[in-house]
Parts: sequence; C-alpha cells; structure tokens
Amino acid sequence: MQRTPTVLALLSAAGLLALVSGAAFATPVTIYFADVPPADEESLFIVSNGYSFSYDDPFATGTTPFISGSYAACASCGAPVGFTFTTLSGNNFSLDSMFLEQWNLGGSGPSDVEIIGHLKNGGTVNENLTLSYFETRTLNFDGGWSKLDSVSVIVSGEAGSHAVYFDDIVTNVVPVPPAILFFSSALAALGWFRKHSLKSLFKPR
Repeated sequence: MQRTPTVLALLSAAGLLALVSGAAFATPVTIYFADVPPADEESLFIVSNGYSFSYDDPFATGTTPFISGSYAACASCGAPVGFTFTTLSGNNFSLDSMFLEQWNLGGSGPSDVEIIGHLKNGGTVNENLTLSYFETRTLNFDGGWSKLDSVSVIVSGEAGSHAVYFDDIVTNVVPVPPAILFFSSALAALGWFRKHSLKSLFKPR
C-alpha cells in the first residue's frame, strides 16, 4: 500500500525535472537569412532559421524588404517602417545579439532604430539607438531580453532614402512545450492514482 505515494513522488519529481531542464537548456539559433528562397526576396513575410518575419507596414518606396542569403533590410523615407519576428514553434526565446548597418541611399542623415521585445508574461523591453552615415554596430542584449514572444524593429529618420540592414541575429529558443507535456502527464497520473486509492479505501471487503 506504500508503493502508490512512492510512484507519485517519482512521477512528480521527473515531471518537475523535465520542466526545469527544458527551461535551462536553450537552443542557440543564429538567423542569417541564407535559407530564404529567391522567390521570397521581395515578400513582406518570410521564414528563416525557424523564425517568421513580417513587415508591419508595406514599403511605399518599392525597396526590397529582404535580400536572400544576405540580410533583412528596413528602408524609410521619413515615415517609420519595421518588422516583427517570432518563433514558428511558438516557444519563447531570448535575444542575445544582432548586427546592424546603416545605408544612406540618397541623403546624409542618420537612422533611428527602436527594438522592442514583447515579453511572454506581458510588458516590453526597449533598446533605442541612432546609426550615423554608413555606421555598423553589433548590439548585445542583457538578461532582460529573455522569455520573449516576439521582437519588433522600427526604423525612422529624416526625409530621404536610407535603410538599416540586419543580420546575424543570435537567439536562444527555450524548448518548454515538451517539458510541460511531460509534467502535465505526471499530474494526470497523480489524479488517477488518488482517485483509485480513494475507491480502494471505501471498497467493501
């Protein structure tokens, strides 16, 4: 009669271990756009390295939004434009770093960039910067950029033709759903054992 609590304890411990380990061992992914097919080069929605990218506002300038095998481009003629990316799996992720390069296609003004991380449990984290004429920069993000549902990037600046290119976006995907499934199975087993244990107590002898 003492085996049931032992089994329940083992199931619960195993489920909890799976949940914790799933959150602890994230999978690093670098998004570099080399897998974008040529047919999607001018699409406002693409998939790359397990992430989906969609533009928030279509370009009025006709500028190519994505260049296959190279980078994601975000061009502005004075009005803000941007894109949002998230995992195809639905898992949350962390943002570690990204490479940015400013390209001025007709003027000499800087480009303003706002990066917004949308947190899984609500709220946002923000990074704002200004890239000068043909400046390149690698941004590194702290631990606050974890447990993200999605990340939005907005580019703006003075009237004129300029763009910011994004490449080598380094993320870590947390494989939480399988662990949750395992933990849920353990809880379901716990309920089953409790139900049948109670029945055995009241069963006529």
